[in-house]
Formats: sequence, structure tokens, C-alpha cells
Amino acid sequence: MRLRSLIPDVSADVVKQLEACGVRTDSELLFEPLFELYQRLPLKSITLQELSRVYTVVTELSAAEPILASDLLKYEAEKHPLEQDAELRVGDERIDELLRGLGGARLVEISGDRKMGKSTLAFNIAINHLLSRVNESVAWVDTLGSFAPSTVLGIIFALGRKEDTLSVMRRLHVSLAFDAETLHAVLDELFDSDSGARPRILVIDAITPLLTGIMSPFSSHGHAILADLMQRLRSIAGQYHTTILIINDATVVNPLNVEDAKRERKPALGPTFTFMTDTTLWLSPPKAGEEGEDVDAAQTECDYLTIIKSRNKTAGISRAYCIYQGLFMHPESVPPG
Repeated sequence: MRLRSLIPDVSADVVKQLEACGVRTDSELLFEPLFELYQRLPLKSITLQELSRVYTVVTELSAAEPILASDLLKYEAEKHPLEQDAELRVGDERIDELLRGLGGARLVEISGDRKMGKSTLAFNIAINHLLSRVNESVAWVDTLGSFAPSTVLGIIFALGRKEDTLSVMRRLHVSLAFDAETLHAVLDELFDSDSGARPRILVIDAITPLLTGIMSPFSSHGHAILADLMQRLRSIAGQYHTTILIINDATVVNPLNVEDAKRERKPALGPTFTFMTDTTLWLSPPKAGEEGEDVDAAQTECDYLTIIKSRNKTAGISRAYCIYQGLFMHPESVPPG
């Protein structure tokens, strides 16, 4: 959380002094020893007692709001009606079985290398939701300028629902955002304004281009922007019962191993981002020598969808998948011929 967002609880003059010393977020303040920070501040700019009070105020404002276990149990028993059927589906029973339990007011990361079908998976989830929930909408934030209406039409036609095309297109709201500031403005319009019904699913395709230019191992500035954005998305998911699908790129596990053409991959944006979402879905090709999960490899080439981390489902579950006429499906569901 940026210290500027805590004004006026924290004096603007104090925030300015702290930023001059490179302390811009609550974590940067709280993880630095009090006396060491005091020694770095300009002489007579603030007393040690005043700085101690700033630590106390920031700690209180940054801490999670406490909740009694009895209240939490009551909340689960009286779950919001919108949570009753918040499952993620693509229309294929084998894939839907893996996705079951991941929906609701949660943040779901969809990560993988290029051309693995990350956007296709999100498209299939979004369109199946719009087809089954005729009074609800989906918001799609395009950060790459790659959104194509023809992709949506192709999936609708492949599902045999051509007559629902107009209804689906009216309820799929697309916005462009090429930086984090614009994304915040889009979120303001979607959730903080009097715009009527809120979208039940929000797709960010993709988050990586918004942050790669400002993320650095030598500065906490980019990480603070990432944490601030993810904290807001978490708040939106909980307040409006929205499932947020966040598409992320992949990076190499060992960037120093330049000789290996098939270097092992992992989700981008570092380990911090991993703990900011509820679930990470990983799309990857089969590893060398890997058997094809009761799939005839001669019949079709397949990749794998794996839950590599989840707070509400067992990690390590995997399903083979392929993309057929725009549909995200298990290879055994592909029509012969």
C-alpha cells in the first residue's frame, strides 16, 4: 500500500520526507528498523517519538481486519445468492471437473508460454458463462490490443448457439488498458461508478505487459504498484462476488542457462505474485517422455492444464487439452475424422 494513500491519517509532510528517503510503501516502512530509518531522515525533520507514532498508525491501517470464526462460519452458511452457482466451465466435462470449485469471489491466474491457449481458455469460460446466465455480463480488459470479435463468434458458432450471438456480444464489455493507471480507471468505471449491474467475470488479458517495464529486482516501486493493483482486485472480487481471471506470461526458471533451447518455464512476475491469487492454472506442453493421460497421441496433439497452486483445491491435478475450432476441450472429446 502506498503511503500517499494513507493521507491524512499520516501527515503529508511526513510522507514527503519518507519518500525522499526511498520509503514509498507500508512494507518498506514497517520492515525497516525504526532507529535506522530515523538516522536516515534529515536532521530535525521529525522526532523519534513522532516517527514511532507513524509506525503505529501505518501498522493499524495496513493490518487485515479481524473476523471472529463464528462470524466467518455464519457467512459461509448464508453465502450470497450470487455464490450459489459460480462455477467456471468450458463445456467439456473433463476440463470442467478440474475447474470445479475455483470460481466465486476469487482471483484465478492463467499462466503459460506463448501460443498455449491462455486467452482461449478465458474466452471459453466467459462465453459459457454468458450463454448459461442470460442476465449477467462479463468484462474483458485487453492490454495487448489483440481482442478479436471473430474469436467470440467462432466459439459461439462451434457451440451451436448462433441464435445467441447478439445477446452474448451485448453483455461482453471490452476495454483497452495499456498501463496500470488506465486499468485503475477502467476498474473505476466498471465497479465504482453507478453503472448498474457489475460483471460476474472480469478477464485481464494480460497483466504482464502492464508491469514488466516497471518491475525490477533493484527497486520496490514496481512491486508496490503490483501489490496495490492486486489488493484492489481482491477487494472487488469480495465486494461484488466477481471471479477475476488474470492472464500471465511465462519466464524461464534459470535465465543463465542460455544453451538449453527448451528451458523449464514458470509463471512471470516473480514469487510475490504467486501468493496474490487464489489459484494458478498452468498451461504447458507435455514433458519429454511423458505419457499422454489415456490419450491416443497419434490421434491428436495435446497439451496439459495443471493446477500448480490453489487455496481451495488440491494442487497437482492435471488434464490433457487441445483447441478444436476455438473450443477448449479434452482430446477424447474431439470428433473423429
